[in-house]
Amino acid sequence: MYIQTRYSIIDIQYYFICLPVIALSQEQQEFLVSCFGKILNKHNCYMIDMSTKKDQIHVVFTLPLDQTLKGIINVLKSHSSFLFRKQYPETKEDSCLWFKNYIISTIGEKNEKAVNRIMNKMKKKDHVM
Repeated sequence: MYIQTRYSIIDIQYYFICLPVIALSQEQQEFLVSCFGKILNKHNCYMIDMSTKKDQIHVVFTLPLDQTLKGIINVLKSHSSFLFRKQYPETKEDSCLWFKNYIISTIGEKNEKAVNRIMNKMKKKDHVM
């Protein structure tokens, strides 16, 4: 997925994994897929792929140059947590939705096939967007 600006063409894909503090039901996973998609879209990011498990969220997305990676990760985690707690008020007693740690990697031509294999494997086993 290329992002074209007036002076450049950019092809940087990020692979983001975050871990919820609670085990997510199928319904909650679907809700978070929707949240992440809306949040990324609102910030001019493009979600390429996403998969969920009860204890992991995996997202592949692009990021425009006017956004910072740390900024969009903070927005994703904080805004999705806010929306999640609003949708599922019974989870408010937990101190937070996400663990502080997360994994982020860029996807280049060399490792894109490996990441796609992992994502496809996960899709067969668990819920996917």
